[in-house]
Amino acid sequence: MNAQSAQVWRCETCGKYYLTKDVADSCCVNNPKPEKVCEDCGVALDPKSYYCVCDCCREKRRYNRCRKMTIEEYEKEFPDNMVIVGYDNYYSSVDDALDSCYGDEEAIPHYVYGTKRIYAKVDAESAVERALEDAYEDAKFDNLDELYTFVDAWNEKNKILMFEEAAIVIDIPEEIRREYVDDVD
Repeated sequence: MNAQSAQVWRCETCGKYYLTKDVADSCCVNNPKPEKVCEDCGVALDPKSYYCVCDCCREKRRYNRCRKMTIEEYEKEFPDNMVIVGYDNYYSSVDDALDSCYGDEEAIPHYVYGTKRIYAKVDAESAVERALEDAYEDAKFDNLDELYTFVDAWNEKNKILMFEEAAIVIDIPEEIRREYVDDVD
């Protein structure tokens, strides 16, 4: 083997390697690494952030893509559906959400998000795929139709109600918000 050592130079800013020191020194001086900024408002983002918009603009996008409803419209069209404050605070009604915010001394929201009903189900197809993951290449079960029919019937019989966010915003009128805010003062 005829191995030889070679010297390389690394840019301290971005970590790229170069054959000459001059090129490594000028790498990020002439081309500074761009700062990660929000696509909508231009505010600087954490370079490690998963999102390309800031939290404020993410919330604006989330709000703008939703159907807007009054409390009465929501309760009439979606009786007994839950509502969401923020991203993960679920409540059985708008009144419960406002009471909780008031009781926890949090800001009374201008709006909450609506939900849709879904049911937890066992997915037989995924279960079969997982069962066969480590089997030989062409392995398969017989009578899958029988399994699918059984699991469908079992799912129907054992419905577990859940709620997930729907593209609905329920606006909280200022007079209702004021009732809670005036109590704080």
